[in-house]
Amino acid sequence: MKRSKTEMFRYLSNILSEELNLSPPASAGLIRLAVKDQFGPFKPIEQLNFKDYKTICNNALKERLIRIKVHNIDQIINRIFVQLVQNQSLIIMENV
Repeated sequence: MKRSKTEMFRYLSNILSEELNLSPPASAGLIRLAVKDQFGPFKPIEQLNFKDYKTICNNALKERLIRIKVHNIDQIINRIFVQLVQNQSLIIMENV
């Protein structure tokens, strides 16, 4: 399934929502805050590439999940990575 960058963000937010049993807007907020933590306030979601998503998941998002005491962090991050890899070509192509 091909996705645009904003659709990819929403899709990953939905995965996080399912894993954490949160509303989609709340999980999207967690990811947006992780983007801000990782890159500062001026990097739009539309400019995120595959490498950015990997960096965010491995660092800022993981830290946020630790802070809110999520127990299955590795499982969540792995599920997100699987989806990133499955959609990697679309994310990369949109940066060309």
